Amino acid sequence: MCFVQLLRQKFFFLLIVLSAFTGLAADGNRRLERTTVVPAGMDTIVVARVGNLNITAEEFLLSYEFGPAFVKKRDNAKARHLDFMIYEKLMALDGYSRGFASDRQVAATLKEVEGDLATEELYRDDVLSQVSVDSSEMVAAIAKERVHLEMKWLFTPARQALDAHLKQLAQGVSFDALFKTQLNDSVFADNRSLEITKFRLEEKNPTLAQVVDTLQYGAVSQVIETPDGFYVVQITNIWTNPVMTETERTKLEYDLERALIQRQAEALSDRYVDTMMRERNPLIVRRTFNTLRAMMGKMTLPREKYNDWNLSKELMSEAGPVDSAKVDDYRGTTLVRLNDQNFSIEEFWTWYQARRPYIRFSTTSPQSFSASLQQMVWRSMRDKLLIARALQRGLQNRRTVQRQKQWWEEKIVYARARDEIIKSKNMLHHLNKLKNQYPVEINQAALQALDAGVEPEPNAFDMIIAKKGGTFPRPAFPTIDFDWKRWE
Repeated sequence: MCFVQLLRQKFFFLLIVLSAFTGLAADGNRRLERTTVVPAGMDTIVVARVGNLNITAEEFLLSYEFGPAFVKKRDNAKARHLDFMIYEKLMALDGYSRGFASDRQVAATLKEVEGDLATEELYRDDVLSQVSVDSSEMVAAIAKERVHLEMKWLFTPARQALDAHLKQLAQGVSFDALFKTQLNDSVFADNRSLEITKFRLEEKNPTLAQVVDTLQYGAVSQVIETPDGFYVVQITNIWTNPVMTETERTKLEYDLERALIQRQAEALSDRYVDTMMRERNPLIVRRTFNTLRAMMGKMTLPREKYNDWNLSKELMSEAGPVDSAKVDDYRGTTLVRLNDQNFSIEEFWTWYQARRPYIRFSTTSPQSFSASLQQMVWRSMRDKLLIARALQRGLQNRRTVQRQKQWWEEKIVYARARDEIIKSKNMLHHLNKLKNQYPVEINQAALQALDAGVEPEPNAFDMIIAKKGGTFPRPAFPTIDFDWKRWE
């Protein structure tokens, strides 16, 4: 079974998250360096102590910056945000006292988070550290960014219909006339036209950029085939941005450097994962995959569709026929063979259960269901191998990983305790009881220093900053629950 399509998926989050709180410093080679906007030493300043749990300035600032907007709209925003962090730490302490840290689900989730944090370090070491942008690349990028293109296109799902349009063009019918015939109540001119710079077009659609690069003003392209249909493009305007001010050029260089770094990092990460997978020579065992497909279909498909597709018909294992009523008994069966180890259905199942809320299989046909399940099998293998490599190097022991792991552990234990407290339907009473049980100390001097100059943001809105890719879906950093808004 092929895993090339999976490998095209970017295997790590970074520049979406990094762009929010990482600066880019350049040396002679413009090599990427990482400088967090949280000032150095913030991990040693304690803003509050809740029992034996500390809230450092680093944890607090990241929680606030990536937290819900409702707090930011009021006066004393950071002080109020700290209140809610303290409430969550109190409930985390309650969870620890109840032994929730040893809960199977809590431990499993924390293990996934630790693996994800360790693979972020692997990405920084093996991929991002190799990225550099030299001056010639920057000059070329600036030149392309200054060139603006206006274009419009004809589109048809089938090639035959577009060929008919090309014949009309050859007979003298104008492109504009054909363009107007494609517009209706649901398709507007904006849906068939675009203004963009050459550089941004390369970022969004490299194939189209290559075609457009050969066209002159007013020229019409050859047919462009894409997964969704067929296009013919016309350039309707080309213009170059006038001379920029020094401020504009500095900002442009910063934006383009980030884009070039991301482009390089994506290409390097693709090659990195491709090499890692090919070195292990993975092979999906077809018979076992069919058993897994029956299991997943039985669990995720409507009963009528599962029966119509007859996914459990003539299932076979390496030992012979599989009883369709007992497919769960085959979880220990090898699903993927590598040159140095095997990967069982049970291991895939554990991976899937940790990510179940975020995974959707295609159910349009038996073939699409199989293809989407196969993609998840390859993804699970990718995650397993990346995590194993990161842990083998001991990257989970790095201080930054350990700090964030502790934050996540407290958040996960809090969530487990919160769910139990909600069942009692007396949150306020329980919280007041915890306040009396555990001492709370606030470092007012540190809080005031962090709160200096912060003004209410009446127009603040909620934006979830999540990692792109990674081995485990989660927000960039733990922060307070949005549900605390009810307490305002």
